[in-house]
Amino acid sequence: MVENALDKTKRIFEYDCLRLIAILAVVMIHVSADLVLHNPQNSMNFVVGNFFDTLSRFAVPFFVMISGIFMLDENRELPLTKLKHKIMKLFLLLGFWSCFYALVYHFHRFMPSFIYGHFHLWYMYLIIGIYLSIPILRLFVKEKNKNYVYYMILVGIIFYFLPTTLDAVFAPNLASKFFKLFKVIGGGYLVYFLSGWAFGINCDKVKSHIKLWLFLIILSLIVIFCGTQFVHSSHYKAYKIFYSSASLPVFLYSISLFSVIYFPNES
Repeated sequence: MVENALDKTKRIFEYDCLRLIAILAVVMIHVSADLVLHNPQNSMNFVVGNFFDTLSRFAVPFFVMISGIFMLDENRELPLTKLKHKIMKLFLLLGFWSCFYALVYHFHRFMPSFIYGHFHLWYMYLIIGIYLSIPILRLFVKEKNKNYVYYMILVGIIFYFLPTTLDAVFAPNLASKFFKLFKVIGGGYLVYFLSGWAFGINCDKVKSHIKLWLFLIILSLIVIFCGTQFVHSSHYKAYKIFYSSASLPVFLYSISLFSVIYFPNES
């Protein structure tokens, strides 16, 4: 069971394999993105780039879900001193590389570039923000409160993931603008973080729905690929909606693939 595995201090091979797969997916995103960004949508280069980019969209969600499994597990001790040490290391790494990129690429406007960081460093800001939330999250993210956690995930899906997808149907940002009026707390990558925890305590239930996960994988891939390939207007590029980790198809694809790759092999 996952719960027993997480009690051990040694590395867990299955999760290292998931991280390796996610790393390869990140590389594939960067390689295929060039074909998507610099070719017309009716070209073969765009189709090929779209195909491989679509397959790779689970990459960042995988990293966040794996972190959620470990960092929110109530059976694992996570002293504030250890968490503080992790956050400080991330801040130091972010500061070093932000300074490096600002000096190399934007020396003439060093301070803004240093503060906001190079675009490749966006994940550093994301993970630091999530880590800063962990002490509060661990107070209520417990198995006895699981229905409340599921509620938070559902609210995040409705108010963050669904609107992003609806933007492809309505005028750009119209759906997102409406849902943002509610000022709902939570959403975005926090949903992936909490979903990772939810998978960790529901291993057996997840394994019993493999056919459903496979169906959702195929369906979400079709929506991401076809949406990017055919949904386009002068107002927006379709890949900004369907490739987004905050879109419903990418969310369904990520959690379904996560289930199929790892949990059926749990013992």
